[in-house]
Amino acid sequence: MIYFTLNQEWDIINYMIRQILLYKSDKISVYCTPAVEKYSLRRLSTFVKAAVAAEKTLIKDITKKYPKSKNIHYKFLYKNYKLADALGACDQEFDGDILIELNAKNMGSHLCTTIGHELVHARQFISGQLEYNNRIKYYTFEGERHRYIYRKQPWELEAYALQDKNATKLKRWLLNHVHYNPKLEITTV
Repeated sequence: MIYFTLNQEWDIINYMIRQILLYKSDKISVYCTPAVEKYSLRRLSTFVKAAVAAEKTLIKDITKKYPKSKNIHYKFLYKNYKLADALGACDQEFDGDILIELNAKNMGSHLCTTIGHELVHARQFISGQLEYNNRIKYYTFEGERHRYIYRKQPWELEAYALQDKNATKLKRWLLNHVHYNPKLEITTV
């Protein structure tokens, strides 16, 4: 049992060390794994642009609606998922910051849709509407415990309902800032 726990902790430490910082601002950080770092600079730049668009639109809206979230930092992590149909995940870390993991194989409008979907979950965590009980390993939504099939979970129903509207906001920002070219940092953390 102890060996397993120590192994898990080592994996977590290893996982944290192997992230490459692509971009950082006051509100967001954009990271990728070493496998994703090998992608073209143009593609890495696209990942950063999508995250910046999220910062300037959806995250700004969340901060306006929930003033207590002004100190929350959003971490975008691009990595290659083993499951082809997995596009992203969102979680609230112990310090209250938001971690959004995105499948690096996801491009174009699908990327905007996925970010829009995951930021609905970020808002749900920030508002207290969605919580994860780490001790018992289940989610509560609006105070009720749920163990539904993925697509029938109430937090997923809301995220799917709002993802296209959010994606439209991201795309509109990107179109209005077509010449925006972020300076990539590319440093190992």
